[in-house]
Amino acid sequence: TKNAWGYTIQATLNYKSVMPGLDIDVPMSFMHTPSGVWKSATLQDNAKSASVGVRLKYLGAWKGNLKYTTFWGAKDSNTVHDRDNISFDITYTF
Repeated sequence: TKNAWGYTIQATLNYKSVMPGLDIDVPMSFMHTPSGVWKSATLQDNAKSASVGVRLKYLGAWKGNLKYTTFWGAKDSNTVHDRDNISFDITYTF
């Protein structure tokens, strides 16, 4: 299509010093393309995705992330509508 548009809503809940040295963040996002198609998989008509995660930070050195992402809508053209995933990582900085 000649025109396409979409939007993303993001929010993060921050919980500082839940326990001594531990901060927790809960990031959330929702993405929607109400109309049009652009660059094949970038914007697909009526495609949606949402994610929620947990970020932990301990003593400024340890960090951990856990995130779940789901995709739905636009099944005829949305090549990722069945690719829900979970990601996880831990890092240590010294």
